[in-house]
Amino acid sequence: MELRPRETVAAAKTRVQPWLDSIPLPAGTRLALMELDDHDPDTGRTTILGLRTVLLRGPAIVGTGDVSQALAEQIEGNDFLSITLTPDAARRFEEATAEWQKRRIAILIDGAVDSAPVVLSKISRGKIRLTPGANPEERRALVARLADRLTHPAAK
Repeated sequence: MELRPRETVAAAKTRVQPWLDSIPLPAGTRLALMELDDHDPDTGRTTILGLRTVLLRGPAIVGTGDVSQALAEQIEGNDFLSITLTPDAARRFEEATAEWQKRRIAILIDGAVDSAPVVLSKISRGKIRLTPGANPEERRALVARLADRLTHPAAK
C-alpha cells in the first residue's frame, strides 16, 4: 500500500486497519504491517514509500527473555547484532529456521514488524548474527534498537 501525498505512516495504518480487520484468516495467524522504504545512497536519505502486509503465524519463537547475550558489533564497516540464545531458545530457533529456509521470518519490536529477513540456512547452536537492512543507516538503526531492547528489556 502506497502512502498518499503528505500522509504519515500512522495515518496510513489507521486508514488500512479496517480493511485488515475484515480479512478472514486461518486460525493462529494475524496480519501486521511493515514499512517499505527506499534508500538513496547518494544523499543518505531513506524515504518511507508505503506499508506491506505480513502474515504472522503462531506465537513468537524467541523473546527478550530467551537472549543470554546481545552485542552490537562492526566488522569491516558492516554493522550487525550478535545474539546468543539460551539452550531452550536455541533449540526452538534451530527448528524454526530449518522449517523456514528461503522464506521470511519477522522481527517484531514492541509488537510491530521491524524487518522480515529471509532465512538463508538453518541456524544452529543459538548464535545469531543479524545484518539487517539494505543500507548502512537502516542497519545501524535496527542493530541499535535490537541491542537496546535485548540488553535492557525491563526498561522498555
